Amino acid sequence: INGSESLSEPKLGFLRLQSNKAPRLIVQPLRDFGRSRRSLRYTESPQRLLHNPQYGAAMSRHFLVNRDDLTQTQWVEEEDQTPGPGEVLLRVDRFALRANNVTYGVAGDIIGYWQFFPAAPGWGKIPVWGIGTVVTSEHPNIETGDRYYGYFPMASELLVKPEKISARGFTDAAEHRASLPVVYNHYSLMIADNGFDPSFFDHYMLY
Repeated sequence: INGSESLSEPKLGFLRLQSNKAPRLIVQPLRDFGRSRRSLRYTESPQRLLHNPQYGAAMSRHFLVNRDDLTQTQWVEEEDQTPGPGEVLLRVDRFALRANNVTYGVAGDIIGYWQFFPAAPGWGKIPVWGIGTVVTSEHPNIETGDRYYGYFPMASELLVKPEKISARGFTDAAEHRASLPVVYNHYSLMIADNGFDPSFFDHYMLY
């Protein structure tokens, strides 16, 4: 939000991702959010871009930032990950950006935010709160097609190792996340019994 905008009412901001272009932050008043197809188009743009068929079905896309200079960014493509026994592959459907995401980058080394989603040396994946759908499950208690709310990278997919599974969700027990705060490792199953209303899915991401 630039200095000319009013801060008298809540606003939502979402990252508009475009191939070969710098990300663009879209901001609009909370009262207008969800009333137009335009606002939904912005929140869904990560899925349209990151899962674009032109990049190949066997490739995933990841948005990286330079850990020493957050203004330097790059897209990288990686081969899709194949879940092993007990693992699950989530497609990242959408995510939100807030001022706190900048904190994740600035304090990435101090607090450990870079550890959640490892990247190439010198580069990092800034975490975001978002929604993902299970596309492949090698865990008997996690169903393909289920939707989860939680901590994701700015990427098209995330491989997790569910443990402590309940009707509420699961905890990612991936080894590199073992020493990190539990609240960031939990993924909530987005069903009505858990208090999730589809008409507010985009709001939940502003955790």
